[in-house]
Amino acid sequence: IWKSDEIGDLECPAIVENSIFVRNQDTFLFAFDLISGQEIGRMTVQTNTPMLNEPDRGPSVVDDILIVPLNNRHIVAFSL
Repeated sequence: IWKSDEIGDLECPAIVENSIFVRNQDTFLFAFDLISGQEIGRMTVQTNTPMLNEPDRGPSVVDDILIVPLNNRHIVAFSL
């Protein structure tokens, strides 16, 4: 677990090319430049629920596609 005073605890990192996508335990998914660490974007997602029978809502990467669960019923996929 990573932590920042500004954005809270960070979890579920996914790396695509020169970017790292990581969500916090609240309602944001962040994009950071892998080299500089600068934030390059963020989007609102549903709070992660670390319950035993709930799937993790972290981002996933398949080839050059970033898959982001937005909430209980929606996901988005970004071609990078």
